[in-house]
Amino acid sequence: MNEIVVRELADSSIRDWLDVPHFVYRDDRHFVPRLDLLERARVSKRKNHFFGHGEAAFFVAYKDGRPVGRISAQADQNYLARYQDATGHFGFYDVPDDAEVSRRLLAAAAGWLSSRGLRRVTGPFSLTINEESGLLVSGYDMPASVAMPHAAPWQPALLERAGFRGIRDLLGFRFKPGSLSDTAFWQLMKIARKTSFNARITIRDMNKRNFDEEIRTIVDIFNEGSRNSWGAVPLTAEELSGAIGDYRLFFRKNYAKFICIDGKPEGFIFWPPNLVEITAKFGGKLFPLNWARLLYAFAFEKFRSGRMPLLGIRTAAHSRWRSFVLFALLFEHWLKDLARYDLDWMELAWIVESNRILVDMLRESLGPPVRVYRVYEASVEHLLAPGGSA
Repeated sequence: MNEIVVRELADSSIRDWLDVPHFVYRDDRHFVPRLDLLERARVSKRKNHFFGHGEAAFFVAYKDGRPVGRISAQADQNYLARYQDATGHFGFYDVPDDAEVSRRLLAAAAGWLSSRGLRRVTGPFSLTINEESGLLVSGYDMPASVAMPHAAPWQPALLERAGFRGIRDLLGFRFKPGSLSDTAFWQLMKIARKTSFNARITIRDMNKRNFDEEIRTIVDIFNEGSRNSWGAVPLTAEELSGAIGDYRLFFRKNYAKFICIDGKPEGFIFWPPNLVEITAKFGGKLFPLNWARLLYAFAFEKFRSGRMPLLGIRTAAHSRWRSFVLFALLFEHWLKDLARYDLDWMELAWIVESNRILVDMLRESLGPPVRVYRVYEASVEHLLAPGGSA
C-alpha cells in the first residue's frame, strides 16, 4: 500500500516518537539511542524550559501504520525578539531514505509555522541553537558524542531536494589531551603566562554547594561572550540547569572551571564526560538496572572520551587580546586537569565556521574538523507550494 500519514504528536503516541530513531538508524553502528526518560522530557511542555519562551509542535510520519519519521516545528520568542525576521525553526529531522516521507514531514512543519505568520525556516535545531544544532554532513563513521545530533548520509540530499540551502557550517574538532605541544595553542599559552596582569588571575572549579548561582554565572558569561556570534540566542539559567540537572548527582566540580580576575569570574569552561559512551548498550532504558551501571561509571570515572560544549569569556570589559589571554590560561589549566583521565579523545564542538581566528588556530593545532554540521534555510511558502518540497 505504501500509505503515508503524518500526525501531530499526542500523549498516546509518545512511544512512536521515541521509536522513530531506532527504525531510521537501525543499521548504523554509531547510533546510540537517547535515554527515553530524557527524550520524553524534551517534548514535554511541563518539563522543558524552552516552552517558557517558545512553542513547538512535533510530528510523526507513518508508512502503512508504522512510525518511520519525525520532525519538530518551533517558534522561539527569544529569537524573534532579537532578530524580528519572521523566522521559525525545525528540528528532530529523523527520516528514512524516502523523499515522500521527508516531503510530508517538512510540509507539516511548514504549515504549522505559516499558521503563526512565519515566512522563513532554519534548522535543524532541537529545539534552539543552544541545544543540538545542524545536520551532520561529514564524519558519519565516528563514535557518537554527548548532546550532538545524529544523522544519516541521505538526509542532506533530501533537504536540498526539498528546497533548503546551507547557510552555515558548525565544526567539531577532536584531539587527544597531551598531544598539543608545539602547536599554535601551545605557543599562545606560553605567551599568556607572561602577561602583566597574571598576578590578579585565579582559576577555580565549580562550587557545587552554590550550584544554582554558579549556573547563573555561566549563563551570564556565555550570553555576554556570544552576543555577537552568528545566530546567537540568549541561553537561560533554567534551560542550562534543566539540561544538566538530571546528572547533578554525578556532576563533579572540575567539570566546570572559572577564570577570575580579582575574584570575579570572567570566563569558564564546561565539559561533561561522553555520556553516550556509557549508555550505548542501554537501548534507551535507564531502569531497572542501567541506573546503577550509570552511577558506577561516573563514581569510578569509567569513561574514555568527553566533550566541551560550552566556553565563554566576558568580552565587553576586555580587549580582544586580553580575552585571548584569559582563554589560553583557562584552556591550559583545563588540559592539565584532563591529563589525569587518560582520555582517548576530547571533542570541541561546535564552533561556527565564521569564527575564522579560532577555527584557523584549531585547524593548525588539531587538524581538520572531524565532523561538520550544516544549518539550512528555506522559504515556508516554497515548502507549502504544490511540488515545492518534492
